Amino acid sequence: MNVRENLSILFYLKRRKASKDGMIPIYIRITIDGLEEEISTGCKVFDADWDNESKTVRSTHVQHKLINKKISQARTDIDRHFTLVQVRDGLATPRAVKTAYLTPINGSELRSQRKENFELSEEIDGACILI
Repeated sequence: MNVRENLSILFYLKRRKASKDGMIPIYIRITIDGLEEEISTGCKVFDADWDNESKTVRSTHVQHKLINKKISQARTDIDRHFTLVQVRDGLATPRAVKTAYLTPINGSELRSQRKENFELSEEIDGACILI
Protein backbone atom coordinates (compact mmCIF):
# COMPACT_ATOMS: atom_id res chain seq x y z
CA MET A 1 0.00 0.00 0.00
CA ASN A 2 1.52 3.30 -1.08
CA VAL A 3 -0.65 6.02 0.47
CA ARG A 4 0.69 9.51 1.03
CA GLU A 5 -0.40 10.81 4.43
CA ASN A 6 0.13 14.32 5.72
CA LEU A 7 1.42 14.67 9.28
CA SER A 8 1.14 17.93 11.18
CA ILE A 9 2.55 18.43 14.68
CA LEU A 10 1.42 21.54 16.55
CA PHE A 11 2.54 22.72 19.97
CA TYR A 12 0.13 25.08 21.70
CA LEU A 13 -0.96 26.40 25.09
CA LYS A 14 -4.20 24.93 26.39
CA ARG A 15 -5.35 28.11 28.10
CA ARG A 16 -8.60 26.72 29.48
CA LYS A 17 -6.51 24.39 31.69
CA ALA A 18 -4.49 27.22 33.24
CA SER A 19 -3.69 26.79 36.93
CA LYS A 20 -4.52 29.40 39.55
CA ASP A 21 -0.94 30.68 39.51
CA GLY A 22 -1.22 31.45 35.77
CA MET A 23 0.81 28.54 34.45
CA ILE A 24 -0.61 27.08 31.23
CA PRO A 25 0.11 23.52 30.02
CA ILE A 26 1.77 22.95 26.65
CA TYR A 27 -0.04 20.40 24.49
CA ILE A 28 0.81 18.63 21.24
CA ARG A 29 -1.78 18.16 18.52
CA ILE A 30 -1.03 15.37 16.04
CA THR A 31 -3.04 15.72 12.84
CA ILE A 32 -2.98 13.19 10.02
CA ASP A 33 -5.23 13.95 7.07
CA GLY A 34 -7.76 15.83 9.21
CA LEU A 35 -7.85 13.38 12.15
CA GLU A 36 -6.49 14.73 15.44
CA GLU A 37 -5.15 13.52 18.78
CA GLU A 38 -3.81 15.58 21.69
CA ILE A 39 -0.96 14.84 24.09
CA SER A 40 0.15 16.84 27.10
CA THR A 41 3.88 17.55 27.24
CA GLY A 42 3.76 17.77 31.01
CA CYS A 43 5.30 21.25 30.81
CA LYS A 44 3.70 24.51 31.91
CA VAL A 45 4.64 28.12 31.15
CA PHE A 46 3.26 31.59 31.64
CA ASP A 47 1.41 33.00 28.64
CA ALA A 48 3.89 35.89 28.37
CA ASP A 49 6.80 33.44 27.96
CA TRP A 50 5.25 31.56 24.99
CA ASP A 51 6.26 32.55 21.44
CA ASN A 52 3.24 31.70 19.32
CA GLU A 53 5.17 32.13 16.06
CA SER A 54 7.97 29.64 16.78
CA LYS A 55 5.87 27.51 19.19
CA THR A 56 8.65 27.64 21.79
CA VAL A 57 9.32 29.36 25.11
CA ARG A 58 10.90 32.83 24.77
CA SER A 59 12.87 33.21 27.97
CA THR A 60 16.52 32.30 28.32
CA HIS A 61 15.91 30.82 31.76
CA VAL A 62 17.52 27.37 32.14
CA GLN A 63 14.14 25.73 32.79
CA HIS A 64 12.75 27.26 29.59
CA LYS A 65 15.69 25.95 27.57
CA LEU A 66 14.88 22.46 28.87
CA ILE A 67 11.23 22.89 27.82
CA ASN A 68 12.33 23.95 24.32
CA LYS A 69 14.61 20.92 24.15
CA LYS A 70 11.70 18.69 25.18
CA ILE A 71 9.50 20.26 22.47
CA SER A 72 12.18 19.64 19.85
CA GLN A 73 12.69 16.04 21.00
CA ALA A 74 8.94 15.38 21.05
CA ARG A 75 8.61 16.66 17.45
CA THR A 76 11.42 14.35 16.31
CA ASP A 77 10.06 11.34 18.24
CA ILE A 78 6.50 11.79 16.94
CA ASP A 79 7.76 12.10 13.38
CA ARG A 80 9.81 8.91 13.83
CA HIS A 81 6.85 7.05 15.33
CA PHE A 82 4.66 8.25 12.45
CA THR A 83 7.07 6.72 9.94
CA LEU A 84 7.37 3.46 11.90
CA VAL A 85 3.57 3.11 12.23
CA GLN A 86 3.18 3.79 8.49
CA VAL A 87 5.72 1.13 7.59
CA ARG A 88 4.46 -1.40 10.15
CA ASP A 89 0.70 -0.94 9.56
CA GLY A 90 0.62 0.50 6.04
CA LEU A 91 -1.45 3.44 7.27
CA ALA A 92 -0.87 5.73 10.25
CA THR A 93 -3.63 7.22 12.37
CA PRO A 94 -3.15 9.91 15.01
CA ARG A 95 -4.24 7.44 17.70
CA ALA A 96 -1.72 4.79 16.56
CA VAL A 97 1.09 7.38 16.49
CA LYS A 98 0.07 8.69 19.93
CA THR A 99 -0.01 5.15 21.34
CA ALA A 100 3.39 4.33 19.84
CA TYR A 101 4.84 7.58 21.21
CA LEU A 102 3.44 7.10 24.73
CA THR A 103 4.03 3.36 25.12
CA PRO A 104 6.99 2.66 27.40
CA ILE A 105 9.35 0.01 26.16
CA ASN A 106 11.01 -2.47 28.50
CA GLY A 107 14.39 -4.07 27.78
CA SER A 108 13.25 -7.26 26.03
CA GLU A 109 10.65 -5.35 24.04
CA LEU A 110 13.28 -2.81 23.06
CA ARG A 111 15.63 -5.52 21.75
CA SER A 112 12.77 -7.16 19.88
CA GLN A 113 11.62 -3.84 18.44
CA ARG A 114 15.18 -2.90 17.39
CA LYS A 115 15.55 -6.23 15.62
CA GLU A 116 12.18 -5.81 13.92
CA ASN A 117 13.02 -2.22 12.92
CA PHE A 118 16.42 -3.30 11.58
CA GLU A 119 14.83 -6.05 9.49
CA LEU A 120 12.19 -3.63 8.26
CA SER A 121 14.89 -1.07 7.45
CA GLU A 122 16.83 -3.70 5.47
CA GLU A 123 13.64 -4.58 3.61
CA ILE A 124 12.96 -0.93 2.78
CA ASP A 125 16.57 -0.35 1.70
CA GLY A 126 16.35 -3.38 -0.57
CA ALA A 127 13.12 -2.08 -2.09
CA CYS A 128 14.70 1.32 -2.71
CA ILE A 129 17.61 -0.25 -4.57
CA LEU A 130 15.22 -2.09 -6.86
CA ILE A 131 13.35 1.06 -7.82
